[in-house]
Amino acid sequence: MLAGFGGNIKIGQNVRIYENTIIDSHSRITIGDHTLIAPFVYITDYDHKIERGRKPLLQRGYVRENVEIGRNVWIGTKAIILKGVTIGRNSVIGAGAVVTRSVPPGCLAAGVPAKIIRKI
Repeated sequence: MLAGFGGNIKIGQNVRIYENTIIDSHSRITIGDHTLIAPFVYITDYDHKIERGRKPLLQRGYVRENVEIGRNVWIGTKAIILKGVTIGRNSVIGAGAVVTRSVPPGCLAAGVPAKIIRKI
């Protein structure tokens, strides 16, 4: 887990985070109670600014947006959760999904980019 300058990672009770998962924060990432995060998951709350100009990428700064993962969520192996996403309680994120938008409570989301497959 990484918390960069200004970053904050809050992990609830009875959360399981398996090997080779990266939680990379420059803003705030919250993980609710009873959540399972499978191996090789990547969660981030920031990205490089993409803009015109001649400034090198590393001098452009970052865009930061909090990430919130609700209670009793299961995130499958090699899923990627990007900045600004909220995953509602009792949801499942399929293996290999790239989550670019929020997922309502009680939903299964999968794919690249992740889409709601069905209510559960």
